[in-house]
Amino acid sequence: MNSDLRQVDCRIKTQAKLQRLLDAQDNPVAAFRQVLDEGTQHLFACYDEGARIDDLVLARSLLVDMLLREAWKRLMPSGAAAALVAVKRKSGRA
Repeated sequence: MNSDLRQVDCRIKTQAKLQRLLDAQDNPVAAFRQVLDEGTQHLFACYDEGARIDDLVLARSLLVDMLLREAWKRLMPSGAAAALVAVKRKSGRA
C-alpha cells in the first residue's frame, strides 16, 4: 500500500475512533485530547521507523485539521458570529 493510501486509511480509522469516543463520553474535550495524544504517539513511532518528515508533517496537519473541524462542528453554536482562520507563514526568515 502506498503512502497516500495508508494516510487515507489512517484518517478514516482516526475519524471513526473519534466518533466512537465522542458518542461514548460525556466530555468531548477528553475525546479530542485522547485522539490527539494517540495520533502524536503514532507519528513519533513512524518517525522512529524512518518515515519521511514531509509525510509526518502532512499527517500531523491532517490530524489537527480533522480535530478542529469536528470540534467546531460540535462545540460552536449554529450561526455563531465567529470564524476559524488558518494562517500560513512564508517559509524562510522573516
